[in-house]
Amino acid sequence: MLNKIVKYVYWALILASVVLAGIFFLKQAPELQAQLDAASKLSSELKVAEVESIANNWGGTVLNWGVILFIVVGAITVLYGIYRFVMSMIESKQGMIRNLVSVAVVAVVILGGFILASNVIPAMNVDKLDFEVTAKMSKNIGSVLYMTYLFLGLAIVGVVYMEVSKLWK
Repeated sequence: MLNKIVKYVYWALILASVVLAGIFFLKQAPELQAQLDAASKLSSELKVAEVESIANNWGGTVLNWGVILFIVVGAITVLYGIYRFVMSMIESKQGMIRNLVSVAVVAVVILGGFILASNVIPAMNVDKLDFEVTAKMSKNIGSVLYMTYLFLGLAIVGVVYMEVSKLWK
């Protein structure tokens, strides 16, 4: 039942994107062409600035729709994952144990990332940045990088394990 609902929402999002893109381009194309025609009569320096302004205005609308889609699909993915997580724990004791082990592995990777990270600010051109690099920021970035490395390592080990275990069966 839930699989059908997710599938329908997925197709509704695709259909809404196609319809809105069609309406947007059909409605905005003449206006966009008029703006580009007006910009073509300007000098080279002004033309570059005007085309950049047109692209920023036009691209912002498309980008906003992309962000909305990303948020909706992300929410659906997270909610469906939580639903499947809870349902597998309810359905069987083995599913509960498997899920708890998975949560423990993720917790260990997150903790390992924070333990491995350093709060030392790297030697780089920090004076040229528009923001201040703090020790806390350095620690957070380092911990996320270490978590990424650890998850990548676990994925590679898992793939190798699965392939080697197939040889023994």
